[in-house]
Amino acid sequence: MRVLLVHPYMPARFNGAPMGLLYLAAELQRHDHIVDILDLQALGGNDLLTARLMTFNPEVVGISSTSPSHKAAIEVARITKAFVPNAVIVKGGVHETYCSAHTIANVAEIDYSVCGEADYSFVLLLYALEKNAPLSRVPGIVFRNSNGEIERTAMPKTRIALDSVPPLPRYLLGNSSYYNFRIFDGRRTTQVQTMRGCPYKCSFCNQRNQAVNAASIECVVAELARLEADAYEAVFFDDATFTVNQKRTLSLVQTLQRSGISLQFAAQTRSECVTEPLLYEMAKAGFRYLSFGLETTDESALKQLLKSTSPHAHADHTARAVENCRNCGIESCLNIIVGLPDETNETLLRTFDFANKLKPTFVSLSAYALYPHQDRMTAQQYHEGVSLGPIWNHYDEGYGAVHPHMSEARAEEVLLLARRELGNRLELV
Repeated sequence: MRVLLVHPYMPARFNGAPMGLLYLAAELQRHDHIVDILDLQALGGNDLLTARLMTFNPEVVGISSTSPSHKAAIEVARITKAFVPNAVIVKGGVHETYCSAHTIANVAEIDYSVCGEADYSFVLLLYALEKNAPLSRVPGIVFRNSNGEIERTAMPKTRIALDSVPPLPRYLLGNSSYYNFRIFDGRRTTQVQTMRGCPYKCSFCNQRNQAVNAASIECVVAELARLEADAYEAVFFDDATFTVNQKRTLSLVQTLQRSGISLQFAAQTRSECVTEPLLYEMAKAGFRYLSFGLETTDESALKQLLKSTSPHAHADHTARAVENCRNCGIESCLNIIVGLPDETNETLLRTFDFANKLKPTFVSLSAYALYPHQDRMTAQQYHEGVSLGPIWNHYDEGYGAVHPHMSEARAEEVLLLARRELGNRLELV
């Protein structure tokens, strides 16, 4: 089948590649489907959507979205149905894991919703559509039956073996400078997933899969070697907590040292998941940037966020991680969450002061957001569209998200305060 995978556009501060669509494209190509990817985020809007629909003439259009980009995904579906009315439209992404029934009930243009990881479900759905097989055999989907009733199938019991995934068809994205991360000074950048899942349960994160599914060291290094051969110069590891298994991380970076691969690397992790010896080996392997979640220094707020260490231990871990990065020649970024319950300028200033004393290379701001896994009632809010003002572009988890404790006026006030206190450390788009 002819399948067009679409990443919707929203003016948010994220310029990475749609990795989920690349994995899905690889699986679809393995099963002989004809696949193309249209990354409207990289293109800066929907202007080229209709042209691609007309030239590619897809039988199936798959749209991926987070909760903040859900409204943008609905617009893609409506444009698609207007220009290719016979196309089957399938929506997936983390939002659908919690809101699939709401989507199918409220968006007539979307025919199927895929819950959870789509690698197996999407392929099986296409097989069922081709062969007119019972949809009840397709795991992890929600749809309207012939009577107009909403049906949901059981979630898939298997997870994709990451070592079995074919090389990702990054060529489908083109060679856009949009994918180059600023931390690599313009070097040609791509992303790599070495694992899926995260064992932690931070309430502010939309990552809810606690069972870690990791690729082998050999598989990861082979992919990095292919990327270097394809003229990539830098890689951001797209793992929720890159060093969650320090023994595995050490094995990976020492294997990289022996391989002769000269790419530059960056990742995000937790401060308690690094040590100075590990960071030293990471630096030798080519790591130049690590991001850590400081979140806040307010003890009550930190406990509400379900960080797994005590507030005092968290502060100590963060201070040590930043210092060790500096000693090893790795740039560090601390992420601070603003818009927390009972937040005041006083509590914010304490967090900003703590961050300044540690002297990280950068500090970034995230706006505390409410996601459907915390409160299913937010599905309707995301359906209608929230936090669409330009101020939210300055925050991670900002544009399009539900902020229960932060108004647009407060967002303006906090940004001014952060600029005053953090100065050149503040990383803004």
